[in-house]
Order: sequence, then C-alpha cells, then structure tokens
Amino acid sequence: MITLGELSHVTPITRFSNTLEWLFFTLGVTGVVITVVSQHQMGDSWRIGVDQTETTAFKTSGLYARSRNPIYFGILLFWIGLCGLFPHPLLWLCAVICWCCIEVIVRKIEEPYLRRLHGDQFDTYLESTNRYRLL
Repeated sequence: MITLGELSHVTPITRFSNTLEWLFFTLGVTGVVITVVSQHQMGDSWRIGVDQTETTAFKTSGLYARSRNPIYFGILLFWIGLCGLFPHPLLWLCAVICWCCIEVIVRKIEEPYLRRLHGDQFDTYLESTNRYRLL
C-alpha cells in the first residue's frame, strides 16, 4: 500500500515534450484564472454548497453569459493541465472522481435548485448557455 509520504516517489508513466508540458501548464494556469474570475463575478451569490432555503441573485453576465458553470470549466482545465504535467493513473483516477462528483452536484443539486428558485428565467438560460464550455 502506498502512503502519502511515498507519493513523491511515484514515477510518471510517460514524459511529454517541453512544448506539451508548457501547453499543459498553460491550461492549468488558465483553469485557475477562470475559476478565480468566475468566483469574483458571482459576487454575493458565491457560496460553497447549496442551502435550499437561501435565495441568491441569478448571474448571467460576464463568464456566466457563455457558461452556466465557468468555475467547474476552470477546474476541468486545471485537472487536464495537472494530469498532463504529472501523468500517472493515480492522478487520473483522482481527476475522474472529482469530475464525477461535479457532475452529480451540478445535475442533481445545483440545477434543480436554480430551476425552483428562478423558474422560466433559468429554463431560458439553459437553452442559450453551455453547461461548462466558454466557447
């Protein structure tokens, strides 16, 4: 069994060219920037988790005009960059588990909450905006 202290000794399964490593690094940093900007643009509506009794403003401007979940899009880019810089199945497994959790949160908790809270306005937003992509 591998302990946390031994993870620094886990060897990547491959090594990419410097160009690809820079691409993965750039993707990771871009993901962090998108996440931070998205959180800032949420303003007072930013929270961790969903309190079913809380009422928040409906944000559709900034990055939210292009993506319903730019924070999660940023997290996805970060994971792609990280997995490319440190290619190992254990890290890929962590990324897949993280993404599965995000999918459950978005589809089963956040979207139903927003539909209840904002009704037809949210349904119209669903039709005109990608779930994650910014382009």
